[in-house]
Amino acid sequence: MPLSNHRPDPFTHAKRKREFRPTDGKHIPREQVIKHIDSTHAGTNLRLVPRIIRAPKKVRILAEKAGLDKRQTLKKQEQLVSRLVSKWVDHMISGMKEKELIAHNISKREERKLWLQFYNNFIDQFFLKKDSHITNKNGKLIFATKILNDPAVREERNAIITEMDQAISYTLPPKYIIERRDKKQKYSLRAWSLIRSGVNPEENLENEVQRILRRRYSRIGRPYTQEQVIQAKAVQICLAASIYADILERTKGENWISAYGLGMMQMHSVIEKRPRIEHEIRNLDKVEIKD
Repeated sequence: MPLSNHRPDPFTHAKRKREFRPTDGKHIPREQVIKHIDSTHAGTNLRLVPRIIRAPKKVRILAEKAGLDKRQTLKKQEQLVSRLVSKWVDHMISGMKEKELIAHNISKREERKLWLQFYNNFIDQFFLKKDSHITNKNGKLIFATKILNDPAVREERNAIITEMDQAISYTLPPKYIIERRDKKQKYSLRAWSLIRSGVNPEENLENEVQRILRRRYSRIGRPYTQEQVIQAKAVQICLAASIYADILERTKGENWISAYGLGMMQMHSVIEKRPRIEHEIRNLDKVEIKD
């Protein structure tokens, strides 16, 4: 059976790459923090599993109290599950190094490959198929699993993983954007113009996105539908991020795709307040776009 291609959402992945900063201002590598947690909290991995299993229901209850709609709830569920599964895999890799089941000097490429294998296996073989619970028997933690038979729970978990798989599309340039940029040189010329003016690329991207969100679309005779306006704004935001990527590529040598994703992530706190636009951005490759 081929390995699935599940990935933690880009926001979870970005948080995992950050370093921890204690009160004295010194940086502590993430691996050292995980090692410390492993050595001081016995059974952390075991306790994480039922937390992951309970996460969707917990978020659903809190979301209902907060008045979130189904789409917003699903997004929160996905983010929590992604974060907890990533934490579980981090602990697993750290524990295997501690027990010398894998080499301490394993290359980053091989460790990343192993990390994704664990992540995918947990999603496919456990989260989507099984349920679990932990009991305390005579002072010992007993971990038990059973086949997931509840159709409603199975449907909810499948929806969460689908949301997880789609989240990465938010940080990738849609094919339409690539094709439009290839046909029209004005976007490349715009980037050069901004570079010559000495503009701050982050500030320019934020100002441009705010302008797009405020813009009113109108025409005489045949008004734009709400769906057309949402799609137009989604396209313009992606184009703004592509110009941001042009600037970083030409001034700092950044990989263009990575720079595009970085720009979209930086603007997520603004865009997520417009859930229909964010949803449209994620699905631009699935719809027909007319110039």
